Amino acid sequence: MNRKRTWLGIGSWTYPYHCGLGEKISPRLKFSPLMTPQELIMIAAEHDIKCVQICDNLPLDSYTNEELIQIGALAREKGVSIEAGMRGATPEKIAEMLEVSSTVGAKLLRCVIDDVGFEPSVSEIVSILSSFLPELEKRDIVLGIENHDRLLSKEFASILWQLDDPHYGIVLDTTNSLSKEEPLESVLENLAQYTVCLHFKDYTIRRSPGGVGLEIIGTPIGQGLQNVKKILDVVSVRAQQDFSTIIEFWMPADREIQYLLEEEERWAEQSIAYLKTLI
Repeated sequence: MNRKRTWLGIGSWTYPYHCGLGEKISPRLKFSPLMTPQELIMIAAEHDIKCVQICDNLPLDSYTNEELIQIGALAREKGVSIEAGMRGATPEKIAEMLEVSSTVGAKLLRCVIDDVGFEPSVSEIVSILSSFLPELEKRDIVLGIENHDRLLSKEFASILWQLDDPHYGIVLDTTNSLSKEEPLESVLENLAQYTVCLHFKDYTIRRSPGGVGLEIIGTPIGQGLQNVKKILDVVSVRAQQDFSTIIEFWMPADREIQYLLEEEERWAEQSIAYLKTLI
């Protein structure tokens, strides 16, 4: 059995409150100064982790070209590979982020297709993404499409089937598919073969305050309902190429910011330790 290799990584969604998520939720959760890409790289190096994924919540396109060169140089010095991330798959944004990815030395560009006011159809998505194949080949970059909330896993599979090239793949996040009430087995059946990056967000389900309704609440990896071992096993067997495994969190904003920052660090430590026993 030809199992594909995976490697552990952390990213800007491992530390969402450190990267400014709180301020978007409430003024009381404002935190400054925010984490920098350099700090994220140093955290990875301190934990002997060889990959960081810097997404749209810590936007690389907000840095100057000189700063991007310095970020890439630090990553190479520390033996850490960079994966870039973006949101909103317009031609202009993809072109910009491919240039940014090349500058920092990223070989994977993770892409959330939708953005505010931009929700293209499946045919439009295929048309936009397919036009970038020559650029992806020239730059030796894989465009990883995250299975985000709007589309079903079979629709994402259709996109990848139509693109039909190893320069495109899925950034697989089975927790995202909960929003479409898709069972884990269906998501894996449709998308495991296309996986170029695996996002792990663990979770539990609890009663809402007052007992009416349910809430999906994040947990450290390995402490919730996510079948981590099964997902790793299935993707390792079915994926067509090696893939990174990135830690992410859905931490509820129900405490003060200092507590959330400290808790985020605790969750990261616990999750890194757990996944190192499996990867």
